[in-house]
Amino acid sequence: MVDHATGEFTPTQSPNQPFQLLVKPLLKSTVSQRDTSGVILDAFVASGRSFSDILQKIWDEFKPRLKGLAAKTDSGWSLDVPDIADWTSSMHLRHNKKVVDATKSEQEWNQWLVKVKDKTVMLVVFEYGTKLGRQQDFDDFTTECIRPQVTDRAGATAETSLRDVPVDSRTTEHMSNLSRSATLALDGVSASIDDIQQLRRYVDICESNLMTRKRVIEAFIRDIPPPPAHSVVDPMPRIENVEDIEHKENE
Repeated sequence: MVDHATGEFTPTQSPNQPFQLLVKPLLKSTVSQRDTSGVILDAFVASGRSFSDILQKIWDEFKPRLKGLAAKTDSGWSLDVPDIADWTSSMHLRHNKKVVDATKSEQEWNQWLVKVKDKTVMLVVFEYGTKLGRQQDFDDFTTECIRPQVTDRAGATAETSLRDVPVDSRTTEHMSNLSRSATLALDGVSASIDDIQQLRRYVDICESNLMTRKRVIEAFIRDIPPPPAHSVVDPMPRIENVEDIEHKENE
């Protein structure tokens, strides 16, 4: 809904989407990185019928921030594609400074959503996943998987490696902001539709109550019999004839 006093958009919880989660995102490179050195992103609100619905919206919103999923094997580091099925390898939910246990069942997650309703939960997003626990892990990983392997004689990145550089991060950020704006707009329209439907149901209930009262009154009127003719007394003969004194004084 739109607050006309401030002009700000406030998400409205829809009856069709009983669960809601407000997250404060924090982008980090490693697990041990201090929160103060991470990148704070705009707060995000997701509503849904269940935790799975909310998780899908959160994943769609912050997946562009993920650069991959670091994995370590006996042969070294590798870079995989992150997937929502293993979302805990890329994101953590933190409440009251504690990481939320992610082994919950769907029912337990829904109960947790009720518990944190109207509260802010921190969402920690790891650019390359949670396998990079320390800065040393990050350095080793980037050396093997991210930094260019081909350089020219001066040590600069060769043209062949430059062609493999991902799309500019500004484009990714722009698309992320565009997606977030579209999602907020859609949530606003959906909430307005729900409000109108709720108002329509209220009007229908009021109209139904009035129609019921109307039928009761009509039935009551029909049950009132008219008085018999002999019981109706003509009041005219009983009215006393008062002498017209005023006209006599004017003669």
